[in-house]
Amino acid sequence: MIWNLRSWSSLALLASLYCHASIADTAGHPQGHIILSLTGAVQQSNRTDGGLHFDFEMLEQFPQHSFVTNTPYTKHPHEYRGPRLLTVLEHAGIANKQLTATALNKYSVTLSGSELKQAILAIRQDGKKMRIRNKGPIWLMFPLDTVPGLDKPDVHQQMIWQLRSISAQ
Repeated sequence: MIWNLRSWSSLALLASLYCHASIADTAGHPQGHIILSLTGAVQQSNRTDGGLHFDFEMLEQFPQHSFVTNTPYTKHPHEYRGPRLLTVLEHAGIANKQLTATALNKYSVTLSGSELKQAILAIRQDGKKMRIRNKGPIWLMFPLDTVPGLDKPDVHQQMIWQLRSISAQ
């Protein structure tokens, strides 16, 4: 078979469609209660509203990171575990956008700064699923005790608990 320009173009188109379908398939669909919604400038979607929604099990499928840290909002150190914020945002196709995080009680905060590369979406505290009464189901957490320069007020303000959604604009 002679590979001419038309053959290569067809092959490139098929590869592109395959890659696009594979990426879309990785978004998955929540089977349980939705605990996090990404909205706005989202490239991946698993809902008709254009957002990307996650249940607990979907967030657990990402590589998990953990650390023990004190916070200004707890009495003693705890171990926090969950996916990195930037990994979840990359999965959604969100990059270099203004981010607004909103809690269950409608409190919102703008997320910014190089510190975000250290942040995890904590879904477990001391090995247990985070519950609403204990700042869950998601708490945006930073390793305040182990990364120099993170334990400061502007980072503390971004540690939104009972996180419900992140909007990218």
